[in-house]
Amino acid sequence: MTSLQRQLRRNMLLTLLITLIGLLFLLHTGVQQLINEYVLSRLQHDAESIIVALQQDENGDWQIDDSHLPASYSRVESGYYYRVSGPATDLRSRSLWDYEFDIPHVEAGKTLSHYQIGMSGEHWLTWSTSFRKRDAWLTVWVGEDIQKLQQTSLHYGAWAALILLLTLLLLILVQQWVLKRGFAQLDNVRDAVRNLRTGESTRLSEQYPQEIQPLVTEINRLLERLQQRVSRSRNALGNLAHEMKRPLQHLKAIADLRATEGKIPTEIAQNINERVAEITHLVERELKRARIVGVSSPGRHTVLKDELPTLLDVLKKIHPHCEFTSDYPSDLILPQDRDDMLELFGNLLDNASKYGANRVSIRIATSLNGIQIRIEDNGPGIPDGALQELLQRGARLDERIAGAGLGLGICNDIATSYHGSLRLENLPRGGLRVTVELPLI
Repeated sequence: MTSLQRQLRRNMLLTLLITLIGLLFLLHTGVQQLINEYVLSRLQHDAESIIVALQQDENGDWQIDDSHLPASYSRVESGYYYRVSGPATDLRSRSLWDYEFDIPHVEAGKTLSHYQIGMSGEHWLTWSTSFRKRDAWLTVWVGEDIQKLQQTSLHYGAWAALILLLTLLLLILVQQWVLKRGFAQLDNVRDAVRNLRTGESTRLSEQYPQEIQPLVTEINRLLERLQQRVSRSRNALGNLAHEMKRPLQHLKAIADLRATEGKIPTEIAQNINERVAEITHLVERELKRARIVGVSSPGRHTVLKDELPTLLDVLKKIHPHCEFTSDYPSDLILPQDRDDMLELFGNLLDNASKYGANRVSIRIATSLNGIQIRIEDNGPGIPDGALQELLQRGARLDERIAGAGLGLGICNDIATSYHGSLRLENLPRGGLRVTVELPLI
């Protein structure tokens, strides 16, 4: 499952990382550019001083008056160097000593700057130009060892990288705090949905951030429509069952009257009465289910301490001859749908009350494997050969075998829909035990 918070954190981290790396690159590039421009400006100034100090002696040879130049050019391997070359001319600073290298060719009136490795592995930044003086074209070359400046730049670059890294960590912490605070508002939605399922509320509050408000509105609308549809279906079924009672009673009375008058054979009248009794029984069952489930609330969890006592009170009124006992954790909340569980409990307990003797018990417990529901009665039970046949879809054994009861097929369908199971077994002391296993979804 994709985590929106993890995605946002990853994308924001990637954005910050790219931004900080870009800033670090720009900082390093900018510092190097400043160093180069500063050094080249100084080299250009020194080259101009060298050109001014360049003079011809009485023999026409070019000489440089070092008194006009910085003393660093006179110190061996000082890191500051110059060289002037031309026809029959090769003047160099004392700092170069006897180090030999080639001066790059520069076109007349042009300048050239570049890096090169110098004596003792020094890193030279050089500047050279070709100029004309007293009808002679000469090339002046000046260079400076920038290795120490580069090391200083790297040193400060490392500190800048460390500061940016600490800034990144701080931004990550701030980002996590902001995301946690923002997503904390979704916890309210989760709690509200949990309250819906436990029956503490019937709709979500409208006080949520603007970004999720449309979702909340649609959920409320869906819940309202679903509840209305389920209520209409149940009411229509109950009304239909109620309205069918009067025509059935009328049909039974007509059959009895016609049999008494001799207009139809007694066997046909008896057959009609049996069919009417079956339909009446089905009608009574649907009315009973409507009374058991009560107001529909699809999607709610089943809070046993709220639902089971009410259900048992209804059954006690329907079956006053039975003694009902229950055993379940008072804080147990079943994650299955409340309406489904009430229909499951109602059918099983109603069957046990009707086809048992006078005692019915229900026990609900949880384990690592799921939820176990056991309903037992003290009736005669059912034949062993009919136990599995009774649960087959469409079987009507519950209308012909003592103790089987009605609605077991429905109960089996409910258990199967939650990937659970329903099992029937006769008790050694007599009676029937129905065991329902449901997963902890």
